[in-house]
Amino acid sequence: MKNTLLNLRFLGMILFLSSSIFAQQESQFANYIHNPYIFNPGAGGMMDLIQVDLGYRNQFTGTDGNPSTVYLTGHTQIGSKNEGIGEFNLNKDNLFQTPDRTIGKLKHVIGGKFSKDGIGPFQKTSLYGSYAVHMPLIKTLNIGVGLSAGWSNFQIDQNKVILHDDNDNIYNQFSSNLSKQNNLDIQTGLVLYNDRFFFGLSGTQLLNNTVNIEQIETANTLNRHLFMLSSYNLGISEKLDLEPFVLIKAAQKTPTSFDLGIRIKYNKAIWGGIQYRKGNTFAVSAGMNVLKNFNVSYAFEYGTKSIRIGNAGSHELQLGFLIGNNRNVDKEIKESKKRNKQEEKQKEKEKDPELDVE
Repeated sequence: MKNTLLNLRFLGMILFLSSSIFAQQESQFANYIHNPYIFNPGAGGMMDLIQVDLGYRNQFTGTDGNPSTVYLTGHTQIGSKNEGIGEFNLNKDNLFQTPDRTIGKLKHVIGGKFSKDGIGPFQKTSLYGSYAVHMPLIKTLNIGVGLSAGWSNFQIDQNKVILHDDNDNIYNQFSSNLSKQNNLDIQTGLVLYNDRFFFGLSGTQLLNNTVNIEQIETANTLNRHLFMLSSYNLGISEKLDLEPFVLIKAAQKTPTSFDLGIRIKYNKAIWGGIQYRKGNTFAVSAGMNVLKNFNVSYAFEYGTKSIRIGNAGSHELQLGFLIGNNRNVDKEIKESKKRNKQEEKQKEKEKDPELDVE
């Protein structure tokens, strides 16, 4: 009887968490303004670089079994009318300027995303690959569409489960079956952008998969999500930019949520920002470009007493890596002078074929 009650309680907890945590709400992020590709497969390849981002988010720190997320994303342009990976950080400065988004040409973009979410003993691991195409809509604006397909797996960390009876065979069989649950899914995204403006619209968990527990089909589904992100970079001065942004998030069976934020950037190399999330959650963030081709972004979120869980907030750290062609400017100048000198000699020789030009 105890085993049966335990099994029912355990099943009920899974149904609740799969519905309220994994199904109705995708992972929350604060640094998405630096990496919209994390929920929009069309948002890769906007710069002529290879871009890789690694992030970690720890929510409601100080509480037992608090949610956490680890993610890795990467994307790059592939051969088309693109000349290849563009020049980047020409002077190899340690504190470099973020490259501008490029427009006016056709781009084919590939990318990938890995993420691992956890709350208590429950974990979700996802892996996606994406393809997108970008093209000029008008001379000063690019449009892009992307599609992502992937796999996710639900599992239980046995080390975090506390049982009344360690030899509960029903639980052992149940958790073994659950850990094998896999889902295939697709995501899609649309982007409009130039060097100052960005608009993105994307959908995730589009297959609306049903949650199956021990081969029993439940009424719980991985609900479709819709994200709309827009930002505009206001140039205040030669070295100072102000960028307001808004993110709207909607999902089936849940209220629509939104973020409002603004960040200020100095010399396209150092930034800080503040944002508000519906429900009285506030976040502050800061970041900078360092070590020639790295960047780091940190955000701290804190809710009011009416919605806060625990006594601490949420921390999010993202490390970015940009890869591009570094030009040897001095070598190019020397080669240019050499070519000019050879061309002058050739012109002189054409004017007087008998002239012996050294």
